[in-house]
Amino acid sequence: TNLIGNMPEFMRDGITGLVVERTVESLAAAFATLRDDVLRAVDLGLGARNEILIGWTWKEQAENYRTLWREALRCKVPR
Repeated sequence: TNLIGNMPEFMRDGITGLVVERTVESLAAAFATLRDDVLRAVDLGLGARNEILIGWTWKEQAENYRTLWREALRCKVPR
């Protein structure tokens, strides 16, 4: 991935995935790395899964969005 959206919150380079620059060359190099080192790809996948289980499940994220919307709807927006 690259550091867009919520990826900086989730992705830890070399632990939960590979963080690359937004270039074709960087993405291609990351794909080649994963293609050539299957054990590393598996380790990154396991790291990502563990990260999800400790804070990124649908239940946890739904609660985060519920809190966000409740707070947003309580705010008075100037017209």
